[in-house]
Amino acid sequence: MGWVSTAIMVLELIPALIKAILAIEEALPEGSKGAEKLALVREIITELSEDAKEMWPLVEKIISKIVTWFNKMGIFKTSKRDGD
Repeated sequence: MGWVSTAIMVLELIPALIKAILAIEEALPEGSKGAEKLALVREIITELSEDAKEMWPLVEKIISKIVTWFNKMGIFKTSKRDGD
């Protein structure tokens, strides 16, 4: 897949990823569970097809960017661990 095709695929996927991230955050609002939430998204996405499994590293990076941005914007409530 060329970079333009990949870019188009990722741009089309972003709204669905945002919906999935927000839905999981609403269902599981506990802080400090990011790894578990990411694992859930991965399990769901990679069950769809072999192509999804191949694209996971890129999708994971995009999810990380979205979550980081949501945290910066205060969309997600981050929790601090004891002693922080």
